[in-house]
Amino acid sequence: MGENSSIEALTTVMMNNLTKPQGELDGSISMMLEVQRIIRTYFFPLTAPFGLAGNLAIFLVMLKAKNRSMSTCIYMLFICINDTAIIAIGEPYKYYMYITKSTWTTLKCKVFSFSTITITYVATWQVVMLSLDKWLAIQFPLKAHIYCTPSKAIAVNIFVYVIITA
Repeated sequence: MGENSSIEALTTVMMNNLTKPQGELDGSISMMLEVQRIIRTYFFPLTAPFGLAGNLAIFLVMLKAKNRSMSTCIYMLFICINDTAIIAIGEPYKYYMYITKSTWTTLKCKVFSFSTITITYVATWQVVMLSLDKWLAIQFPLKAHIYCTPSKAIAVNIFVYVIITA
């Protein structure tokens, strides 16, 4: 009962603020908007280099010969590539749009939306496939060398990309 009343109160505050001019917003809403602005303006530029450096380090470690022989490392390699794509492709465009407050053409918007949604869905399914791979290795340890091979990990990742983009 307490949750509904707090949701109703927040909805009422937000609805009241929609009818007010920009300078007359309630203090809590304007503070929330300011926190959102600060996060969008400073968070990405500060964290993106760490994300890219971390993904590069993981990529280099996973490319070593002994790691390429394990299916888990193949999944991690694909996850690393996908995360790098999110950091390098998706976030800079969002940041640019927020900072410049510019608009895109319909085609650019569709391509950006398709690519970021696809990358996000692929990332989710890659984690599911990695978890399934580990579950199979734990559940069937004597058959893990049959189920959990690097070639099957590559095939599953390609299959996920194809299915999601289809």
